[in-house]
Amino acid sequence: MKFKICLGKDICVVLNMSTEDKVIVSKIRERYSGFFLNKVTRHSFSTTLNLDFTPATDNFKDDNKVLVDFEGNLLKLSRKDFFLAINTRTREGNGRAAASIYSIDSLLRVVFSWLAVEKKGFFLHCAGVVSGKNAFIFTGKSGSGKSTIAKKFPRKRILSDELVLLKVKKDKIFAYSTPFWGELEKGTGENLEKVIKKVFFLKKSNKLAVKKANLEETIEKLMPNILFFVNSKEISGKILEIITIMSEKIEFNSLLFPKNIKTGQLCI
Repeated sequence: MKFKICLGKDICVVLNMSTEDKVIVSKIRERYSGFFLNKVTRHSFSTTLNLDFTPATDNFKDDNKVLVDFEGNLLKLSRKDFFLAINTRTREGNGRAAASIYSIDSLLRVVFSWLAVEKKGFFLHCAGVVSGKNAFIFTGKSGSGKSTIAKKFPRKRILSDELVLLKVKKDKIFAYSTPFWGELEKGTGENLEKVIKKVFFLKKSNKLAVKKANLEETIEKLMPNILFFVNSKEISGKILEIITIMSEKIEFNSLLFPKNIKTGQLCI
């Protein structure tokens, strides 16, 4: 069984699975159907994961820390419910995972976050919404109001309430929908691409206030919310370079907002 999942239009993971488990296959089809690609082209940046499945249990949900080991060209990712070793030169990985959509989803988040940096992008913990032809991004620490903001918009206008892919492409900054959701659990299933107009750092308040953030503030507030697992000076340097390019192209703002804020006050 093989599935080609593509995010950001050109970042792909080919799941090559050895399984007769119809339940997990059905759940993969349901979760990622809007992001399937019939053919991985030469323009795509892809990796192939050869996976075997082990029986699913609920025990691993209490221990969700991913261990990462980088040895030469070998990237090893492990957690209680999965193990994967990827050759970073050939971009082919071999491993195993519990036959659980929770495990597959977690593993894909790790792999996609690694691939995105090579395409001048990263995954951001945020709520991303569409207004007109543009995307607006709302990020912050847990409890800052990402899901509160997302719930104010129709589902078809939400890129995600948990993880959005941000990427530099053709001198513009784009936001992409993902199949990775939080409180809202499931999105529209559409593979959307929108130019970002503004990014907001959220903080709840009794009054509405917006303040433009400089580069130093942007880096300080953005970095803790970027999804990445590989501790590497080279990769951290690439992420900082991407943030610097983005800060020259789009506005980053601190947003203090009351609970009753209207959508028209957010996307301006």
